[in-house]
Amino acid sequence: MKGTTLLFAYGTLADGRAPRAVRRALARAARPVGRAWLPADLYRLGVYPGAVPRPGAPRLEGVLLALPRDPRLWRLLDRYEDVHPEAPARGEFRRERVVVRRLPGDRPVEAWMYVWNARRGGRGRAPRLARGAHGRPRAARPILKGPARGRPT
Repeated sequence: MKGTTLLFAYGTLADGRAPRAVRRALARAARPVGRAWLPADLYRLGVYPGAVPRPGAPRLEGVLLALPRDPRLWRLLDRYEDVHPEAPARGEFRRERVVVRRLPGDRPVEAWMYVWNARRGGRGRAPRLARGAHGRPRAARPILKGPARGRPT
């Protein structure tokens, strides 16, 4: 995978609900390399999910995509996910390096992930409202509780 990097996709980037321009760019550039998981709290933010990795959280499964290190592609994805690299706290999501477990076998690999930029309060829970490029403010509710297995939503 020389010249590529991995993206752990768990929401609209994984299930084909992203806008047409994003879907086309991924169809041209991305190479699916399998499934993976990590422990994360998953929140419903209206019609799309947001995940926050946390040790001990339920298992969130997603798709690993090998992407070229093309800055134009990453800018397109960052724009779609409302990521502001120069001011990460401003965006609805931030792009972070995470360690995921490849399926089958649970082999650890490092990948980029779009993490919901929740302001944590109390025991690491997300705030009640989310706001960002994907739409108007919405109530944020956990989707997964306990040892449930997450699926791309």
